Amino acid sequence: TLLYHELDEGTGYSPFPSSELDKTLAYLTNEENSDIYWVETFSEVAQYIKTRNTTTIEETKVTDDSFAFKITSPDWSDNQVLTIVRNLPEGWTDCAFETDDAGCCEIVDGKIIMTCEPGVDEVTIVKL
Repeated sequence: TLLYHELDEGTGYSPFPSSELDKTLAYLTNEENSDIYWVETFSEVAQYIKTRNTTTIEETKVTDDSFAFKITSPDWSDNQVLTIVRNLPEGWTDCAFETDDAGCCEIVDGKIIMTCEPGVDEVTIVKL
């Protein structure tokens, strides 16, 4: 986590040159790195952590071709997606959300990475 109190030659603690910050941000957000690093304001990161820490996920149905889960999150804000990771069921090679407006999912290293849209409380993932 990078956090700066002051830029350039201000009077705050340990001023950081804005030109170096520009270089750092350009590196973190370039096409090659934008999927690796998450660049956001301190406030947004704190809200995401609060949401993650107060969210419960309960698997409600598991079949050979689908699984469903319920999301309960009292702190989930309207502008925030929630990322959920689950092991890929045996025999599955690809999957999708049952409804397109719930979010998206991808398979990475034997895991399903699901990005759920705000307000989604019941999700079904189907085998493709």
